Amino acid sequence: MMTLIKDFYGWRFLEYVWLIFSVSFIFLMSLILPGNTVLGIVSAIANILCVVLVAKGRISNFFWGILGVVCYGYLAYQQRYYGNMLLNWCYYLPLQFVGFYLWYKHIDKQKEAVNKNYLSWKARILFGFIIAALSLIFSYFLARYHDGMPFPDALTTLLSLFGMLLMVNRFAEQWFVWISSNFISVYMWWVPLLQHQPGAAATFAMWTIFLINSFYGCYAWLNNSQKREYAV
Repeated sequence: MMTLIKDFYGWRFLEYVWLIFSVSFIFLMSLILPGNTVLGIVSAIANILCVVLVAKGRISNFFWGILGVVCYGYLAYQQRYYGNMLLNWCYYLPLQFVGFYLWYKHIDKQKEAVNKNYLSWKARILFGFIIAALSLIFSYFLARYHDGMPFPDALTTLLSLFGMLLMVNRFAEQWFVWISSNFISVYMWWVPLLQHQPGAAATFAMWTIFLINSFYGCYAWLNNSQKREYAV
């Protein structure tokens, strides 16, 4: 419990401003826009805290991640985004525990943040080709099960699969993946928002914050003073 509180200490002023703005934005959007539920708000806030703490390299992100993926998986199920539902419940959830273990082994005790890895350009290109190919295949199967948005759902699912894999292994390139995934997810939840679907308002606001935060995370992880070691 102390770690949950301690990980919010020692931030820059603007980082506190960003955190407060992010949570306040969720509440504001939930009040203004239709399609609001308590589950949607809880999911959004938990996931916001998770990604902000990931950007800071703080291990307590996994606690909020567990809460967030459980709630979001159910919201995805309600919208018939079955790829995202499976992604959250069958992949994100168990990897929260794996990630906690791997990060715990590589915490910088002085900075109280995780040490970072980097991919080579060859590995980056290979990951890109794999994601594109698997997305096309997965979208075909989702379409057969009447998925709400087969290709966007497939692409965000595959991007998130690789993004989470990079995240738990502390690779800074995860943020390029998250930027792409979050941009598509904003569009995916804009459609149910216009249709006044349950939980859509808070979830749309959450993905908007995710997108903005992913740019900050990219800057923070790729511009630290640590010597780069290309692990792959």
